[in-house]
Amino acid sequence: MNSNSGGASASQPSSLSVGPWASGSSECAWPRPVSALAAQRPAPTRRFLRIASTISVLPPSCTINHVRCAHIVKLKSVHTAHKLCLVINRTSNLLGVLGLAVADRIGDVARDVLRRVGETPAALVVIGYGTGPSNDELRRILRLSHPGTVRLVDRLVADGLVERRKGQDKRAVALYLSDQGKTLREDLLNGRLATIKTILTPLTDAEQETLAELLHKMLSSMDTTVSDRRTLCRLCDNRVCINCPIPAEEEAEP
Repeated sequence: MNSNSGGASASQPSSLSVGPWASGSSECAWPRPVSALAAQRPAPTRRFLRIASTISVLPPSCTINHVRCAHIVKLKSVHTAHKLCLVINRTSNLLGVLGLAVADRIGDVARDVLRRVGETPAALVVIGYGTGPSNDELRRILRLSHPGTVRLVDRLVADGLVERRKGQDKRAVALYLSDQGKTLREDLLNGRLATIKTILTPLTDAEQETLAELLHKMLSSMDTTVSDRRTLCRLCDNRVCINCPIPAEEEAEP
């Protein structure tokens, strides 16, 4: 019995007494897959090895301390990635809030100047570029339905802000601002810039320059068509926009 027991012990030696992971051993063969090492170690060590399983092989001189270090590095990497995700989400959220604040203030200016909101301010700005857009061109820029655009133009004409003229294509009608429309458009653009400037007041001159560079980079990196850019710039004052990051490639009549 004793000899059989001894034979069993000899044929099934303890994982801690043989091989590169024997007690007192500090090195293992290269490369050494983590999955192979995990099966040879007691439960606490196997837990570390499972956590470090993203590492395909261990270095030539790999002690259990190295595995613990790998575990710590992994945790730090996960923690860093989590923190970065939180920062990105927070920045996106803050940018959304700022966008709404800007839109609300522009809406307030439009209401004060025109006594109207909706797409009326954008229509005045777009028509005021002097390119003589047709109803269909205005519809595509403002992204309105055809009936909605007709109603909008009819209202602007009735208010004395827009004039219908013959277009280059005799079948189309070109839209231009009246003198009254030009005056209100000027008030609208000036008020728009003035209210946005109040949001920039807390920033220093250097910070405003940095913000302008970042905004330019963000806008220029957007994948947009000419039509998209005209829509994005439907409220822009093109007289102050130097080196536009999203040029609409549209020239006004002299």
